[in-house]
Amino acid sequence: MAAVLAVGRGAVLSHRDAAALHGLRPPGDHVRTHVTTLAHAASTAAIQVHRTTVLDAHRDFAAVDGIPATSVARTLVDLAGVVKPELLAKALEQAERRNVLDAQAIEALLERTRGRHGRGHAAIRGALAQLAATGAATRCRRAAGSRCASRTARWRASRRPTRGRSPRRCGAERRPRAPASLRAMSPFWIWTQVAIVVCVVAGIVIAAVKLL
Repeated sequence: MAAVLAVGRGAVLSHRDAAALHGLRPPGDHVRTHVTTLAHAASTAAIQVHRTTVLDAHRDFAAVDGIPATSVARTLVDLAGVVKPELLAKALEQAERRNVLDAQAIEALLERTRGRHGRGHAAIRGALAQLAATGAATRCRRAAGSRCASRTARWRASRRPTRGRSPRRCGAERRPRAPASLRAMSPFWIWTQVAIVVCVVAGIVIAAVKLL
């Protein structure tokens, strides 16, 4: 906050320091504090001043814990021009993890600052494309893993033995079962029916003999 006040009205914390304030990177890995302003101001041994002609009060400003700073989108675009690609990629991943990454806002800012010199624009476009590709691949792996787990669970459920029965080996033929009507008949009922049939047949035979 002291650095912002020292630069003057309209100044905001930016670049590495704004990224640390937003929780996108660890703080304290550089000597000077980065501040961005529309006004003419000189850098000092403790403050690195970045003068810009594009600093929208509604789209490029954010206050974090009462400290005026650049927005997340503006911070990432500024950061792309001063850090290594791997550090930029980590900041983008952290922004996505914290659910504050807005690719549309970044693209709109790149359009508004298309006259800016340096490698920052190309670097952040490449990092965003890489992040999108990595995210898509991760989602595909998760979806494939979920489908595989579902199939495995169904397979295990199909092989789980029913209580009171021995498990049937995979590929073994199922023996034919008698109809439910026959399975419901008791032995006593069957023998009764057999006796009735025998008596009827015997009666028929005796009648035939008498006729002869």
